[in-house]
Amino acid sequence: MEVDSMAQQAQFRSKFFLLIAIVLWNCGGVKHTPPIPNIYIWESDKNLQRQNGYLLYEGSRFSGKVISLYNEQDTASFAAYWQGKEYGRAFQKYPDGKLKEERFFRKGWKEDEHKGWWEDGKLRFVYHFKDDLLEGNVKEWYANGQLFKDFNYQKGQEIGMQKAWKEDGKIKANYEIREGRRYGLLGVKNCTSVVENK
Repeated sequence: MEVDSMAQQAQFRSKFFLLIAIVLWNCGGVKHTPPIPNIYIWESDKNLQRQNGYLLYEGSRFSGKVISLYNEQDTASFAAYWQGKEYGRAFQKYPDGKLKEERFFRKGWKEDEHKGWWEDGKLRFVYHFKDDLLEGNVKEWYANGQLFKDFNYQKGQEIGMQKAWKEDGKIKANYEIREGRRYGLLGVKNCTSVVENK
């Protein structure tokens, strides 16, 4: 009798956790990439078009991979789509094969760390996204390697310390966002117009 009760409890727990897993999966609580088919379409294909946030192929939401090539052999760009929305890793390369940009998507939304490089391999940008919004630290560099900006974001809004530099390394902006207000050197000139009273 006690063994039957324990077996029923174990079966109940098993079903309960399976139900929780299914709910999380369907609500987006578990990050997953759907099985994207191995269908390759040229980026230049005239049957591809964007409409209302979806990539369509011959009028239907596209599931597969979109690529472009250099000299008909070296990959220039790659992006995967599921039902018209970008999924997973997308990248662009320079003609010599070095990465130009690397980005990540989920249901068409920007996610995780996005990076870009100048042609000589130096970093051009590092962004962080969550649910298609900037989240965390964002950096950009000039081609000469000088840091251009070092900003911080929360849910797509600037927060905390923000710094920007000119190409020669001189400070351009240095301010802090607290409770939605900016404090410090903003790096912009106020435009005013003076009207003479007659």
